Amino acid sequence: TPALKSVCELVGSDKLMYGTDNPFFPPKEGARSDAEWPSTSKNYDAIDGLVGEDIRNDIVWGNASRLLGIEPINKNN
Repeated sequence: TPALKSVCELVGSDKLMYGTDNPFFPPKEGARSDAEWPSTSKNYDAIDGLVGEDIRNDIVWGNASRLLGIEPINKNN
């Protein structure tokens, strides 16, 4: 959404983290994999379409990794 892009510009992408309270239930039929929930994928795709790869990676896992002082298991997602 345009709001995400505006927040990135206003406070900086280094202060944003992606989070979700999913899953509460099994994935819907038609999901790309058994571990995929369409609503989570839709939100992730929205981030992917609005910002570049470096900023997306920071929002999705990099900022949390730095904040918590942990290494991510898979940096590609």
